[in-house]
Amino acid sequence: ISGSNYVLVDLFRELSVEFTESRSPLKNARDIELVSANDKLPDHPVNFRLAGKMAAFLLANIKEELPMPYTYDSFSSVLNHLSCTAPEEERWTPMQCAVVLKTAFLCENGLLPQSEDERSSAFLENVVAAGIDNSALPRCPEEYWAKLNDWLGTIININGLRKQ
Repeated sequence: ISGSNYVLVDLFRELSVEFTESRSPLKNARDIELVSANDKLPDHPVNFRLAGKMAAFLLANIKEELPMPYTYDSFSSVLNHLSCTAPEEERWTPMQCAVVLKTAFLCENGLLPQSEDERSSAFLENVVAAGIDNSALPRCPEEYWAKLNDWLGTIININGLRKQ
């Protein structure tokens, strides 16, 4: 690729990359296009650290070449909110961002326990849908988000996932 495309590559930037066909296991990028910059993320140190922890978790637990569209879309939405580019009244808190990503990841990997309570199941489905669509989260008290985050962390531990 041309040197002018290298300026597009940076931490937490979402890129569309087209690779050349090759017999080698190493692939060469042919074309790079910027999808989302998230350049305001470093202006918010707490959010930046959280994004780093989330990225480390995903890198440690996603298998190579395994499609994860729910997790991908949710992480893209989370980065948008952590970058504070979403309108303030619609912006998710860092706790909500953590819950969205963990719920999407666990759901997509079949690790999210099925609840017998329809309201709880519907709530979690709405959280995943909001992550995928970058839409409004279901309403609930802030302390519920913290409890839900702790519960998801327990599920992560039980399943032996690496937190990094």
